Amino acid sequence: GRSGLALDPKRYDLIVSAPLHLRAAGSSNLLSREYLALARSRLKPKGVMVLYSQEGRPEQGELIRATVRSVFAHSATFLNGVLTVASDAPIRIT
Repeated sequence: GRSGLALDPKRYDLIVSAPLHLRAAGSSNLLSREYLALARSRLKPKGVMVLYSQEGRPEQGELIRATVRSVFAHSATFLNGVLTVASDAPIRIT
């Protein structure tokens, strides 16, 4: 996912990032501030990123969500912290 976004300037309405396990080797490459900024740069205006953001200890999920908040203007978390939705546009889910 990371190299595809880095090499292709295409923009998307939605980017989903869901590593199989957050503890798996390499999954941090899809959770870093640099990756999130890259994904943000590939979103169309009002585009949305959704990422898997909880596994194991609650502190781990909060660290991921804090990283998301440092990159995106808006974010919301659902399913007891499992999914985080992020965008530079306000998030309105009805």
